[in-house]
Amino acid sequence: MRKILAAILCAGVLLLTNTIYAAIELSNEDNAKQKVEEAIKLNKHGDYRNAIKLCNEAIKLDPTNNFIYLIRGSIHNNLKQYKKATEDLKSAFSVDIALGIFLDDLKSVYEKEIQDLNKVIELELSPDFSDLYYCRGNAYYKLKQYESAIQDFDKVIKLNPMYVVAYNGRALAYTELGQYERAVLDFNKAVELKPNDVEAYSGRALAYTKLGQCEQAIKDYDKFIKLNKKYVGAYLNRGYNYVKLGQYEQAILDFNKVIELKPNYAGAYNNRGIAYYHLGQYERAIQDYDKAIELNPNDVKAYVQRGWAYYCLKKYEQTIADYDKAIQLNSNIAEAYYLRGFVYYALKQNEQAIQDYDKAIELNPNFSEAYCDRGEAYYYLKNYTQAFADLNKAIELGINGIDLGETLYYRGLCYKELGDEAKSQADFDKAKELGYEE
Repeated sequence: MRKILAAILCAGVLLLTNTIYAAIELSNEDNAKQKVEEAIKLNKHGDYRNAIKLCNEAIKLDPTNNFIYLIRGSIHNNLKQYKKATEDLKSAFSVDIALGIFLDDLKSVYEKEIQDLNKVIELELSPDFSDLYYCRGNAYYKLKQYESAIQDFDKVIKLNPMYVVAYNGRALAYTELGQYERAVLDFNKAVELKPNDVEAYSGRALAYTKLGQCEQAIKDYDKFIKLNKKYVGAYLNRGYNYVKLGQYEQAILDFNKVIELKPNYAGAYNNRGIAYYHLGQYERAIQDYDKAIELNPNDVKAYVQRGWAYYCLKKYEQTIADYDKAIQLNSNIAEAYYLRGFVYYALKQNEQAIQDYDKAIELNPNFSEAYCDRGEAYYYLKNYTQAFADLNKAIELGINGIDLGETLYYRGLCYKELGDEAKSQADFDKAKELGYEE
């Protein structure tokens, strides 16, 4: 069951599942049940070939019972007939995955699959259960029970330290749990055992991305692309890392490749628009956001980003229209309210700005920039007490850099209006040190 089974599982062909008739138990086919029980006894006594014969007879009586295929597969494994063992696992699982997809109920499929695997493992039919543990670990992973998946992958690796896909599986579970350093260690082992393992490079690149190690992520995507030049996700993710590094021209090349391979992928246009925006090419950014919206009219992110590109071109009506649309599509995005408030503030429509800042803060009570900008709007409305409270809150939440300088400057103005010249001057001095001057 070794390499062939591992390859099938790794490729996602052999996903774990239950019988077509989930409610059927062996007891429903008494004759088949008797033959399977006898086969189990023969297996324990080492009479594998006659045990196989009995399983064959049981399958003829009950051909949709995946439990019998699992039993026969385990016995084939004892005979070192790994190809036949793999075929039995495929027979046990593949039909029901298709049914689960059709019924949109994969959860119950994986749950029943785990029950069947538990039964087979408890029978102790073979000294090497690595494949069955891997199957169960994969099912736990699909159910998002990542700790249980890791426990099974641990068992696989203990039984067979060369089982490459178990390292990949455990690493993916670690990634889902946010344990990215541990994920990298497992992907390292997978690459050591199989230097051309594309899944290991892809998974490790994602873990590096989550760790903010963009250069390392790009190196892994480079290796992945050498092995698989047609995979859209590798170019898209490498481009994302280039954006994070401020290498926007390189990012655009990757997003161009994504569009070449998949011309109707809205996300590629959206990401390329971001890169053009950072290069100050706002018109080209808007063209890409237009295309992203054409392909996906409900893409909230594209409206938010296009709105800001319009703002940079001083096209304020279009900016507000885009934020209106974003909020219409999703009224729970704090950033959309904040940015629309920022535009109203720039247009000196401070009451409307405050309404949007209120909503942004309601949705995200730790939104320091919203407190800062609402404080400035209150200042221009001569509500110095409320302005002072908001600016203090922004500082308390940890606003940094030039934004902190701006916040201190406006708090200094509030101190001045409230009659505290010493504190006012102290804030002006600190703001200047941080590089902010009105």
